[in-house]
Amino acid sequence: MITYFHFISQNNIILSNIPRTLYSEIDKCKVENIFCTCPILKKTKRHGKKNTDSGFLYLCIYDENVTTQQYKRILDILILVYNQLCKISDCDTEEARSKVLRHNINNYNAKIQDELESIIPQESIAKKDWKATVNIIKKDIQDNPENTAFTLFRILKNIKLINAEMNVFDLINSNIEELDLQKHSIHKVVGITLQPFFLDFIQNSNHINIGNCYEDVLIDYSTFSVVLGHIWDNASKYMGIESELNIQFQSDSTSVIVEISMQSLYIEENEAEAIFMKNYSGIWANKASLNGYGIGMYYAKKLTEMNGGSIVFQRGDRSYMIGGIPYANNKIIIRLQKYIS
Repeated sequence: MITYFHFISQNNIILSNIPRTLYSEIDKCKVENIFCTCPILKKTKRHGKKNTDSGFLYLCIYDENVTTQQYKRILDILILVYNQLCKISDCDTEEARSKVLRHNINNYNAKIQDELESIIPQESIAKKDWKATVNIIKKDIQDNPENTAFTLFRILKNIKLINAEMNVFDLINSNIEELDLQKHSIHKVVGITLQPFFLDFIQNSNHINIGNCYEDVLIDYSTFSVVLGHIWDNASKYMGIESELNIQFQSDSTSVIVEISMQSLYIEENEAEAIFMKNYSGIWANKASLNGYGIGMYYAKKLTEMNGGSIVFQRGDRSYMIGGIPYANNKIIIRLQKYIS
């Protein structure tokens, strides 16, 4: 008997032992208990999905002899486990977020230190008189102006990411239920948030196309800039070399739509919704060793919704391969409240 289970609470995977190749079976399952043949493994199974107040749990047993009664008995036990895990998950969120925050900020600070030492090697000033330090630094910068400019760009990006981490942490740990939405030019917001990532795109020979837009939106700038920051960070990591990032705008009577299209890592059919789950990293991101903590798109969705908007991911078909890794024409579509004077 092979038994798989998958627990979801508040859009987070809290426990799972099911292979990702079988995730599509979870999405297709609409009943609590059914006996059928798995189209992927070609084996007889009994599986079902039990909805809860905060999510659902999925149980699958590959055994042609398992009875409905046996299945329900196992399901009842898993429901008890699920409920306990949900309680634990709710209790440790602040401590867990603090741990992640400390780890991420230490990581960004280490990158900033490395960048600074790339233009100001510590050994070049360690043995010198303190009064001569400024002149040594000036000479190093004058001798390597291009490297200095690139380094400052990377430092700026890491500072922005630290600020984003702090903003999200403060917001999630506060009791704020509604954000103070103000009028902002969406075209300007997109441009400003892209700036720290320009060097990453340049180094990958990516071309950025930004369409015109003269509409204003109602957003909280500090939190929505975090949304876009996570999207640009992911795009810079997951886009194919020499591909294009296209940002276009549309509007109707109440909304402004930001459509972000790119040739990036292929997303399997069953992953389109999963990428917004906390702690989830894509199958091909893992295989390409580009996986992170699975937190960026989770925050992007959460903060977009707090801004009164919505965000969806539209996966594309495979278009080409690089080093055995498939890429596709993917889209992220954000809908925001339009400012109406």
